[in-house]
Amino acid sequence: MQYTKEQICRIWLRSVPCGAWRRLDALREEYGTASALWDHFTPLLYHKVGAECFALLADLRSEKLRSVLQAMNAFEVYPLFLGDENYPALLSHIPDPPDVLFVQGEFSNERLEKAVGMVGTRHPSRYGSVQARRIAEELAQGGVTVISGLAAGVDAASHEGALKGKGCTIGVLG
Repeated sequence: MQYTKEQICRIWLRSVPCGAWRRLDALREEYGTASALWDHFTPLLYHKVGAECFALLADLRSEKLRSVLQAMNAFEVYPLFLGDENYPALLSHIPDPPDVLFVQGEFSNERLEKAVGMVGTRHPSRYGSVQARRIAEELAQGGVTVISGLAAGVDAASHEGALKGKGCTIGVLG
């Protein structure tokens, strides 16, 4: 897939696992665009983002960003950017929405029109697992999209139930 420089730079900022996205978003705002931040990436930013985050950003500017883009392509992962028409409309209205979502599989906003989030413990009782699976299956059969994390326990049972009900399921990673 072909990306603009701005899109690549937004992916660069979201690929840093340092948990400093708010600081990085503020910097992007300060510079106007992610590509302007890329173009002005100097040691002066070290004090604004911290040593660990600066090192990760610098490291990603090398061949590693190319590896991230190649991995996205290999695993058929594509980005949805905040402001794009395909970005989840409801998500765009929360405080501090993610700038980039990485999606694998088919996604459309229509699937979110009737959706429910199911979450719970990673160590449910047998009864809890059975009920999560049953509820998700019935919801899926009724045309409701089941959204959950991809953890063991209730999350996994919810996805299993939605799939058994031949419905749509969306797994969200933090």
